[in-house]
Amino acid sequence: MKNKQKLENEKKKFVFTKTHKSILGIFLVIVCVVLVKINYDYVNDNEVDVVVSMINEQYEKEEDFEIEGYTIKNPNVILNPYGNSPLTALVIFETKTSVSPKVTIKGKDELSTFTNKFSKGKKHYLPIYGLYADYDNEVVIEYSENDKKIKEVINIKTDKLPDNMVLPTKVKADKKKLDNELYFYTPSSTGYTVAYDVNGD
Repeated sequence: MKNKQKLENEKKKFVFTKTHKSILGIFLVIVCVVLVKINYDYVNDNEVDVVVSMINEQYEKEEDFEIEGYTIKNPNVILNPYGNSPLTALVIFETKTSVSPKVTIKGKDELSTFTNKFSKGKKHYLPIYGLYADYDNEVVIEYSENDKKIKEVINIKTDKLPDNMVLPTKVKADKKKLDNELYFYTPSSTGYTVAYDVNGD
């Protein structure tokens, strides 16, 4: 009789253990499903913003720069072409023959006047730097084509600078020792990177 009762007790233990394993298995499956769902929701709610690099943004903008049909008499002038430098421009035009344009950006004096000669070509994308803010800037483009000298003056009107732009309060310059260069300044905190000529403009 003892053996019979012992055998029944062992059977109950076996059934009890099997039931627990089943419950434990179901519980683990539920926990796994819940964790996968939480992870999925977290990943989808906290996606990292994709930031386009400045170079890629420039390439995208350049796709919209139209040249066809523009001539030196009627160039495509784009002020702040890349959206991050309001005192720059891009002058775009075509010529019938391969020419080497010379660009002069007129300053307020000789030391703030900039000249650059570009390589030969028929399609011209001429960057214009050193424009004055809130000013009708004069840009001269010259080249020779078929033994004929071409000279065009383009006026580029710029807007005022933002109110929070850092401007020099005093300029002390020995102009005998300076050349017509731009001097770049980047603030250590918030602000704009700027370039000043010898006059502080």
